Amino acid sequence: MQGRPARLYCRNPGSEHLRTKARALKAASTIEGVAAILHDLGKQGVRDDVLFKPDRLTEGEREEMAHHAAYTQTILDKIEYPEQLKEVPKIAAYHHEKMDGSGPFGIPGAEIPRASRIISVADVFDALMSPRTYKDPMSVDQVVGILEKGKGVDWDPLVVSALRQIIPDLEHTLYAAPAPGAVPDAEPLDEAA
Repeated sequence: MQGRPARLYCRNPGSEHLRTKARALKAASTIEGVAAILHDLGKQGVRDDVLFKPDRLTEGEREEMAHHAAYTQTILDKIEYPEQLKEVPKIAAYHHEKMDGSGPFGIPGAEIPRASRIISVADVFDALMSPRTYKDPMSVDQVVGILEKGKGVDWDPLVVSALRQIIPDLEHTLYAAPAPGAVPDAEPLDEAA
């Protein structure tokens, strides 16, 4: 993993996304919540020109990006945790494992921690629903179609089904367009913090 100045990874430094993650980490009260907030910490080991590339990644860049799960575990394994959070590194690192065992660590199905399977589905849902410099956000129907197609191969069918049940709540809370003239509710965090 390449050395890099200490900074929090986020899609848009100083953005509402970073403020939301910081508030969520402060409020996280479960092992799943802590692991979910930290699951992409290993992106610190990915070169900035790949991490912040405004276009689709090449095959080689996707391979480099895929290493972030292992970097996450390496970083998180260095932290001393209270007993109830001992599994955070594994749960966070395994968020790209596939039900068929084709993920970065090769962990199949039921061997993937349940919390990792939940984070995986939530992460894909969020990535596909969110705009990127190289793509528009997908519709809920498009995202659900992708998740349904990957049930049992990529993602846990029970987790996909559970997500489908809460999609109306997500649409109204997380993915609703901000009101015209809305003002952010917090000052930007210092990127170097």
